[in-house]
Amino acid sequence: MRKISLIIATIAFLICSSVAFAAEIGSPIPMKKSEVSVGAGYSFESGKYNMAGMYFRPNINQGYASLGVGLPYMLEVNVKFGGENLQVPDHGFSGGTSFFGALEVKKLVYDGGDIKVGAFADGSRTSGFSQQKSSYLVKIDEVWGVEGGIAAQTTVLGVKVWAGPIAFYRTMNVEVSGSGVVQSKDKALERGAGGVAGVSIPIVKNLSLGLEGKLTKEGNFSGGLAYKF
Repeated sequence: MRKISLIIATIAFLICSSVAFAAEIGSPIPMKKSEVSVGAGYSFESGKYNMAGMYFRPNINQGYASLGVGLPYMLEVNVKFGGENLQVPDHGFSGGTSFFGALEVKKLVYDGGDIKVGAFADGSRTSGFSQQKSSYLVKIDEVWGVEGGIAAQTTVLGVKVWAGPIAFYRTMNVEVSGSGVVQSKDKALERGAGGVAGVSIPIVKNLSLGLEGKLTKEGNFSGGLAYKF
């Protein structure tokens, strides 16, 4: 009953988080040396950035591919890359889709058998967005962020379950230029701490479905498939 309750509690967290850094962290426990994983995923983030004393709320969708490698000393490195779409409904901004890339590192810090603890850190960068209005141009660039944390993981009925705290820092520049508007260039910033929880559900041998939620100022939900060999 406790094991089933743990899975239910984690799924409830994922649902509450869907309302924030995009891209799934995945299991915090690194793969074994020389193991390789490939995958694909989707992530949605609703951010809350501070810009010149006002709140700036972008919605970010990401579709990405991933490649991970297990290294010596219980380390793992993951590379994620794909397309990112950014919209700001409050300001009528829709910047299309741009390329983004992310690099992630994981490290096993405790192995207690049934319960393991891993630390992780990642950073990402997006090429930027722009939208031409009738008489002015809106550009959003220098879009990047870093996050890090630690999470405990256990296996319940064959399902990997993890949760732990995270800290994050994200920023982007917002520039308005053209005739009939006040020229401006401001930095939008989001930083703080929160939590992450996720599950990895086996589908067939070496193929799993990952679902993850991050609860920060707003929240993030992501999911993806991963194949390990």
